[in-house]
Amino acid sequence: MAVPSTAESPPGHRPAANLVVRDVSASYVAGTVSFSAVVRNRGDRRAQHSRVATYVSPAANPDIEVDGWALGTVRLRGLRPHATRTLTGSLPLPNSVPAGDYRVVICVRAQPNGISELYRCAVSPEIVTLPEPPPD
Repeated sequence: MAVPSTAESPPGHRPAANLVVRDVSASYVAGTVSFSAVVRNRGDRRAQHSRVATYVSPAANPDIEVDGWALGTVRLRGLRPHATRTLTGSLPLPNSVPAGDYRVVICVRAQPNGISELYRCAVSPEIVTLPEPPPD
């Protein structure tokens, strides 16, 4: 079992930006998935501009690594330490996504200023029902 470190940061060290996403809501109308989410910088440094990724994943098991479809990204402007920003967006649904019940998953890179590739995601509580895609 891992034990959290209690060591203090070296003098002059400031913890990096630390982004989290929460309060996701979503809807589907006429081929477009619309969403909103709150992004917060829990860190002590300003977060640089970055991109927030949006996915749909089956409602029964919203795991984007196993069974998700990328919808696209939206721009997140830089975010001051401890500040929050509500993002809204609308992205077209790819025809490759089969009909069914889905949840929208929003992911943000935890430390956009650094080299960490850790992403934090939040899932919409709403189920979005997608119809059969139109014929090509």
